[in-house]
Formats: sequence, structure tokens, C-alpha cells
Amino acid sequence: MRDPQGMAVRKYLSQRNGAVAPRTDADALTQTQKEFIDKHIMMRPLEIARLLFNDDKLAAFSPMFKSVRAYYDSVDSPDKSVEVQKESNDIVDTTYYSPKSFASILRRVNDSTSANYREERMTPSQKENLNRLISYMGTNRFVHEMNILKRVSERKNFEATFIRMCYDKPDLTEEEVERYVNYCSGCVSVDRMKAEESSLIDYKDEIMATDKTPPMTIIEAINNTRTQIDSKQKWLSKTLQELNGKRSDRLGKLASNGESVLKLIEAFREAKTRKQLVQYVEFRKEARSKEIDRITNMDELRAQIFGISQEEVD
Repeated sequence: MRDPQGMAVRKYLSQRNGAVAPRTDADALTQTQKEFIDKHIMMRPLEIARLLFNDDKLAAFSPMFKSVRAYYDSVDSPDKSVEVQKESNDIVDTTYYSPKSFASILRRVNDSTSANYREERMTPSQKENLNRLISYMGTNRFVHEMNILKRVSERKNFEATFIRMCYDKPDLTEEEVERYVNYCSGCVSVDRMKAEESSLIDYKDEIMATDKTPPMTIIEAINNTRTQIDSKQKWLSKTLQELNGKRSDRLGKLASNGESVLKLIEAFREAKTRKQLVQYVEFRKEARSKEIDRITNMDELRAQIFGISQEEVD
């Protein structure tokens, strides 16, 4: 909170509580502490903080660790651990903008799925699918969720998952788009929890490597994380089943309605044909009746046979 508004809030809170809030930036450290960090830069920031302040239980949310992390991130050194360098490179502070052009969405679909589209060979329906996907990804909810994420890897995961789920579904309702956004957020949360679980297990293994018994808090944290992962994965599975089920039912009804319309058209055509046949038969009957009436008049028939007029016959 080094921006003006953050500093003002911090000042207000410190005055209200009657105490100065502890600093969490690099300037909170002494020069000796900074040199200590430089010397141990190959270690993880949390390990450095615990060693520096001689506290094996120092938490990652403590002001001391945040100060160490702030200074650690400001040091440009090749001796930093590969994992920490990856974490630093993964941070993103730019605003996310959804794709607007067809070329952009086509590239992302090919990167995220096995579609392997080539624009010149795409069918009109495939192009329409991608244009609909542009509109899905342009919704306020989708853009908002993407901007909440501050890691490049999480944004890529979120976007790729959404594309895989929706790139071939041009008929989604607004509610369904919202639920797919929730589903993608859940996938990112599961990945976070798995990473947390992995870190806790590594920490437990480090303790056990020194022939020490890991504290119960670590064991409980690992078990709680696993429970949360299992619960979230069940929720994801249920959500996906509901989304696919509702869409399948809707498409089934549309197909049924379409079939009913075709049957009505066919029946109408058959009825029209029957009516035309009846009219033709009636016409033939009327014509035949007239012909019978005409030839029953023998005088007229005789006159036609002998080529004489009606007056001569009389």
C-alpha cells in the first residue's frame, strides 16, 4: 500500500487504533538484515525470514516475512532458487483485455484445444462458434475474473479451460456462461490448493529429514487441504454434469420441436395433396356427368352423326 490512497488508509487506521501499523516494505529492514538476506539469497524467502528472526514458526502473513519478501524481490541475483525466480516471473500486473478479432480468437482456440483450425478451411458454423466465443469472453464477468488473477499461469489456465469448454457451444445462455466462468475459477482454486499441499508436504519432509517430528499443525494443514481439494473437485464434477445435462435437454427439445414442425409440414403437404386429388375426382365426375347428359340426347347425337342440323331433324 504505497500508493497515496493506501498510505492515507494506513495513517487513518494507525491513528484510530492509537498505534502505528508495522511496516511491511523493504525499508523496514536494517542494513545488517539486508546484507543477511543478500548472503542467503539462494534460500527461499520464508526460510530466510525464519532464520533471520530466529523463529521456526514465522508465518507467511507476518509483517517480518513481508518485509523480507519485499527486499528479496528487489534483489537481482542469479543465485536465487529456480522456483522463486519462476514465481517472480509469473507475476502479472497488466490489465486483461478479451480477444476482439477473429484472428486472435482463432489462435487461442488452436493453442487451447486440438481443433487445429485453418481459417480458409473452416465451415460457416465453425466460424460462427468462434464469433460467439468472442462474445462470451467479452462479458464483464469473464474480464473481471481474469483481472482478479495476478499470475500469468493462472490467467492462461483460466482462459484455456474456458475456451475448451465453450468454443464449440454457440447456443449458451447468459446463465450458462456465468456458470462456466465459475467452473474455471474452481479449476484455478484446485490448482492453488494442490500447490499449497505440495509445499506443505515438502516442508514436512524437510523437518523429518532432520530426525524431527513435524508439528501437528503441519499435519492438520495437509489433511485440511486435501479435504478441500476433494470437496472442490466434487463440486466441479457436479457443475459440469449439470451444465452438460441442461444443454443436452435443451438441444433435445429443440430437435423434438424441429421434428414436430417437419411432421406438421409433411402432414400439411399430404392433406393438401389429398384435397387436390378430391377436387380432381370431383371435377372428373362433373365432367363425366355433363358428357353423359350430352350424349343421352339422341336427336343431337343423330344430328352429329349424319351431319345435319337440329332444325332438319325436327
